[in-house]
Amino acid sequence: MAHFGLFDPKALGLAQLAHALCILGYPDRALAAAQDAIEHAHALGDALNLTNVMYSGGVTLLLRRDYDAAHRHAERMLALAGEHGLPAYAGLAAEHHGMALVGLGVLDEGLTALRKGLKCRTGRQAWRLTFGLGMLARALLASGKLEEAEATLSEALAVAERTGDAHFTSELWRLQSELLLRRGGGDALADEDLLTRAIKLAREQSAKIWELCAATSLARLWTQQGRRAEAHDLLAPIYGWFTEGFDTADLTDAKALLDELA
Repeated sequence: MAHFGLFDPKALGLAQLAHALCILGYPDRALAAAQDAIEHAHALGDALNLTNVMYSGGVTLLLRRDYDAAHRHAERMLALAGEHGLPAYAGLAAEHHGMALVGLGVLDEGLTALRKGLKCRTGRQAWRLTFGLGMLARALLASGKLEEAEATLSEALAVAERTGDAHFTSELWRLQSELLLRRGGGDALADEDLLTRAIKLAREQSAKIWELCAATSLARLWTQQGRRAEAHDLLAPIYGWFTEGFDTADLTDAKALLDELA
């Protein structure tokens, strides 16, 4: 059992494995690893370990865009953190609660919870801050708050540059391209450049989930420009690489676009 703030290596390893597997393109195996981490932490009987792996489990659910499950998970984590006096994890749970609500279309309440959670962070909680800021930018885009979304994306990219945490940078560039589209009348070449950069970085990182997201966005842009064959040829091999997770939102979005292009 872990004591004095030290984490059990198996629980921590399984939790980190879940996060990595999801980004690498194995969302079903990621979900299984996250559940194994939670079951192991339960067996330890240690609230800190359990809350920590629940945070990583929540990240996995959010990466899968399973917002119903992420919402329920965040509520359980929030209750656990409150029961055991873990305010840092209560803040992280509030972040996840807000992200899930935004994904479910409850925009105002979700934004409030997400902002509250981010305000609870301290210097020691800079890990995965780019993820939190990126998800806030997603929420702001969904709410039509474009100026705030732009500022948040700039902050997230600055954090990534300062800390070297580039695991979310591809998605941040994709969100910047979405911002350009939302504004209308933007530079199509700049939008395409952002998405091409996002795909290139994702490939360098073997981050298949971000490669798929960026490729879907670029294929959609090319489709709007009448470049349907190019769009299909870009997206089809990336989608074809996947062997699991076909019920997840990113894969169903890509498949729907491919069907349209067939």
